[in-house]
Amino acid sequence: MTGTHFVNTTGLHDDNHYSTLQDIATLMKYCLQNELFRTIISTETYTSVPVKSQPDGLLMNSVVLKYINHPENEYNWNIEGFIGGKSGFTLEGEYCLASIASFSGMNLMLITAHGWINRYYPVNVEDASILYGYMNEHYQRQTLYTADETVSEIPVRNSMDESLSVYADSDLVLDVPNDDNLHIELNIPDTISSNTSKDENVGTANVYSYDSLVGTVTLKAEKEVKITFLGTLKTVVKEHPTAVLSILGILLIVLIILYVQAKKAQRRRKRKKRRA
Repeated sequence: MTGTHFVNTTGLHDDNHYSTLQDIATLMKYCLQNELFRTIISTETYTSVPVKSQPDGLLMNSVVLKYINHPENEYNWNIEGFIGGKSGFTLEGEYCLASIASFSGMNLMLITAHGWINRYYPVNVEDASILYGYMNEHYQRQTLYTADETVSEIPVRNSMDESLSVYADSDLVLDVPNDDNLHIELNIPDTISSNTSKDENVGTANVYSYDSLVGTVTLKAEKEVKITFLGTLKTVVKEHPTAVLSILGILLIVLIILYVQAKKAQRRRKRKKRRA
């Protein structure tokens, strides 16, 4: 939390008491690792053990949860999958809220600050309703790749292998828009022209949403590829068939010429023997 400086334990305003939304998110992630914290933040009401001033116990209500999914409340917002949150208010910071929700397979955290309509209007909860609602309508959790899934085939040169399959080395699960603005860019060689070991890294698959990189998975070779003389010869024949045919034609002509000359020489030798 590099943008945070605390000078009191109350959260009341002080010019030297400050934080950032990113830092509050960092703190929230840490707190959520604690089971008791998760229980407290998601509990709507709690009655304490009896105390002197409250023989029946002190009733405590969640300031956030009382506004959510309660039609009888004056301010009520329906937030599907809302788990809980911690609100805050000062005149300087205005309405703030750190909250979490889970829906459509997504686990989301929202940190807002400086929400304002008037002193007694919980605009921080309304902000959460709008933003979580947007995420629920337009986003979903998608499995882009699963571990060991074959992603692509790369042509192989100078080897007896025709192609090399590459696979994802891990799962890639993302919360992304459920529209057409999601695309994948494969960063792999056009061809494999050198010895490649099994499970060797050969590239990456980058996932973009609205031109922003949102996820990457490493691609690895499914098998070993060896460069050989016969493989090189096969590649030459495959890639330059006309040239190879021309060379073979020339060699055939040369062989015919040599054969004819050898036959002539053989006949001359036979004539010499008969004269002798």
